[in-house]
Amino acid sequence: MYLATGIRSRVHHLAGRFARPGSIRPGAGVLTRGLLALGLLATVLVNPSAALAASRNPGGPGTIDPGPANPGPVAPSGQPDLAAFLYQSNVDVQPGQAVYFSATIRNKGNASAAGFRTLVALDSHYTNVHVDSALGSTCTIQYESGGWLPGYWAVCDGGPLPAGQERIIRINAIAPSTPGPYATIAEADSQGTVAESNESNNSARVTLTVH
Repeated sequence: MYLATGIRSRVHHLAGRFARPGSIRPGAGVLTRGLLALGLLATVLVNPSAALAASRNPGGPGTIDPGPANPGPVAPSGQPDLAAFLYQSNVDVQPGQAVYFSATIRNKGNASAAGFRTLVALDSHYTNVHVDSALGSTCTIQYESGGWLPGYWAVCDGGPLPAGQERIIRINAIAPSTPGPYATIAEADSQGTVAESNESNNSARVTLTVH
């Protein structure tokens, strides 16, 4: 602050002694013709803010600072993106109540996905588990005693899924007879055969509570 004040005082002092009228352009913050004629100084910065603005807008007032280079829109990845969504008919049910689950697999990418497998897994306490509808897929029900959710798995194999399209798999079942929370999980591309732009949205999970 002291250095800037000292420079400003010296500039005004020199201007008063040597500069002719009109040699200091108002608001410009630069002493020009008077000092230049004496060979003392070509350019003296008086206002650092004005100097910064001048360096960013070399075209003068009214020009637009281009700022950092604009990278433009991000190029599309050219890959599919299979996203899983899972819905259930009820959140809270009575023991033995009929329920259903609907798994939607949507291709959110910008390229078609080749054939892939979808799993819809229900807890082992459900009974009478069967596939109600699965347009575009062929499904079988298997009982798995291990894995990430022991129970009844709907294993559904489908053909290519174009970008922006979806397929829906609906599973019907009878709720467990024992009170408690029970999970159901849907997973698209469970075998990992499709190279996707986003691999983190292939699974969905819901929990149904029996009272």
